[in-house]
Amino acid sequence: MRYIPLLAIPILSACGIGFFKYDSLPVVRATVFTTGATKQSVMNAGGPPDSMMITSKIRGSCLNYTLRKDGYTSPFFVALNRYDQVVEHGYMTCQEADSRITSDRPL
Repeated sequence: MRYIPLLAIPILSACGIGFFKYDSLPVVRATVFTTGATKQSVMNAGGPPDSMMITSKIRGSCLNYTLRKDGYTSPFFVALNRYDQVVEHGYMTCQEADSRITSDRPL
């Protein structure tokens, strides 16, 4: 039983490392590595999103992207406040992230 936590470390770290493969994509760079990103700057870098939805808690919107690299895909969302400033982003869909988007303060 005492070795079970040690087995979980490689499994959990492999999940996290997988997302780093997308860090060089323009939409990720424009969102994750840019302070003060806006809807326009994200769309300039990543093109039009796959879909968009209204966020339920902050009266903003959310952009869904599908990241593609080396034969792999991952969802990526960018949440915006009512002023089109980026407030949240991550490797899931807007639908999955909606309940977690609670602040309208820009990143």
